[in-house]
Amino acid sequence: MENAIDSGKVLDHRYRILYTFGHDDWGRLYLAEIIDRENDRCTIKELCDRLETPLSSAQQEQLRQKFQILANLHHPQLPRFQDLLQVSVDEGDRLALVQDYTEGLSYRELLSARQQQGRSFSEAEVRDLLLHSLPIVVYLHEQNLSHGNICPENIVLRHQDHLPVLVNFSSVNALLHPDESQLTAVTRDREVTPSSPWPTSPFNGIPTPQSDLHALGVTALVLLSGREPQYLQTSDNQTWDWQRLHLTPEFQKVLQGLLAPEDQNAAYFLTTLQACPPPPPTHTAPTYTFSPVAVKSPWLYRWLGWGAKVSFVFLFCLVAGVMGWFAGKVWINAQVQSAEPEVTPPSPDLLESEPAIEITPEALSFPPTGDLEPEPDGELSIAEQERQIALRDRRLNLNIDYDFFRELVNQVFWQRYPEQTGVELTNSDEDAFWRDRQAEIANEMLNRLTSLSSEARLNLGDYDRSNRQRWIATANDLHLSSRALYDLTDAAFDYGFPAWAESSSERLFNDAMGQVWQAFMFEQVRYLENGMALRSLTFLPGIMSDRVAGTLQPGEGQAIVMELEAGQILDLFLNANPDVLISFYSPTGNTIFLEDARDRTWMGDLPESGYYEITLVSTSPQPLDYSLSLSLSEPLEPEL
Repeated sequence: MENAIDSGKVLDHRYRILYTFGHDDWGRLYLAEIIDRENDRCTIKELCDRLETPLSSAQQEQLRQKFQILANLHHPQLPRFQDLLQVSVDEGDRLALVQDYTEGLSYRELLSARQQQGRSFSEAEVRDLLLHSLPIVVYLHEQNLSHGNICPENIVLRHQDHLPVLVNFSSVNALLHPDESQLTAVTRDREVTPSSPWPTSPFNGIPTPQSDLHALGVTALVLLSGREPQYLQTSDNQTWDWQRLHLTPEFQKVLQGLLAPEDQNAAYFLTTLQACPPPPPTHTAPTYTFSPVAVKSPWLYRWLGWGAKVSFVFLFCLVAGVMGWFAGKVWINAQVQSAEPEVTPPSPDLLESEPAIEITPEALSFPPTGDLEPEPDGELSIAEQERQIALRDRRLNLNIDYDFFRELVNQVFWQRYPEQTGVELTNSDEDAFWRDRQAEIANEMLNRLTSLSSEARLNLGDYDRSNRQRWIATANDLHLSSRALYDLTDAAFDYGFPAWAESSSERLFNDAMGQVWQAFMFEQVRYLENGMALRSLTFLPGIMSDRVAGTLQPGEGQAIVMELEAGQILDLFLNANPDVLISFYSPTGNTIFLEDARDRTWMGDLPESGYYEITLVSTSPQPLDYSLSLSLSEPLEPEL
């Protein structure tokens, strides 16, 4: 494979490469910005390694005709195909396809996040995914096209509207890849036939409507089980293991049909799925696992080994006498041990940014408990009972744990009405006023929590120090410190929960509002990983200036990192509303040039070599444009 296109390279006088964010069997994927459309990004996909000679006019026209088939695709859940490029790179030409950039997380990323907590997707969630994905497949097949590469990596949950988007068509490569019988100058070391996304596919990697349906069914199984397909099939690869998947019979029938579609088409399965009754409501985390690990003490194992050798009567008496007490103690110890995260030694960045926290059972305020909300008390009025049910339904629809939510409402309620701190409200008429205030706060909190993604809300009450260590390590891998990550998190949290803005600096991680703050931190790390909140600047010899411009939405932030040398002189100018705050940190954090500042200029010598960080955050309820100009110069040589 040829060398990657360098960051900063401008293609066709219009597309500036930001960085490489993936590759497939055909070439690399790049994130680029469209120069003449400010703050607009796109994906550029290589279609082959290199053309030793430029394409002829006839060959270009043939490719243009093929590309027009893709350009004519118009579906709101498909990335739009914008352009086909023949660009000169490293003394050779390459073909590249320009597509819309979809901001969001792939279902592989979402599944990985859940697997870290021993969870997978529920039937209701996978059913919803299929209901929103099958119409895309129906549309493609109506255009006589197949996706050819459906798998969790290539389904993106779009941040904008939380709808799935199908990306990375394998059949696109087959359609647009130069025909070697005509283009003998093409050099490459791979087969034209795209590989199958699943090693167990019976379609030999050939994109067909049936292969798309099969891949969609396998994707559903992987999301439901958290297991790869080779572990879900029987030894002869002819049948699938359904026994441990607790699915409704109707939904199981749909999946069986998708895995062996035969003559059925996507429209048939969409209609069938729409007619299926919804699964019974469940508010606990999915329990499906192929290798359950029970936490038991070694003493209990030894005791059970000895007990198997005695008579049943003696065992029964022993159980009746003392087993309850011992088993209860063992169970409690096991739950505490299983709730405690494995804490790895913190990096130097962690030591600077966060004081050591002793992980104790008391520090873990919200272990997962499932949903235990009691039914409304029958002594309350019908109207108040209906209000409680409505609140419960909203909370469940938002995937928010009951124990956590109760603590959050109490924390806000007691903060606003200190005289009620610790008071247990009764069903009496005297407490009706305070019950109304609590209900108002509950509604308000649900409204505010809707700004978080479903994944972030689902984990509320279960965030701990190990999560923060992992997130900070991820930021460090992107050359970003915890200081900058906290800036972005504070901005998002302060906008969503302004009454608690000042307390966010105290970072009481283990109370309910601290859990909310960590949910915002979870979101910011995802944005950074996807390049939505991070820009990396590279100053090349002879090009010692750059400009970053865009629009910050309310509560939004932008981080900028750049590798600079000690002794260089940086001139910074920010053109933005005063509600845009700027922070500027040295690589080690020993020097803070600006912090939450409204300054618009800074100039000075750089004391260290390494990655310098700038964060811009909005404190306005309105979108704000910004433009940051950076100019770098070398120190003057001393006169002799």
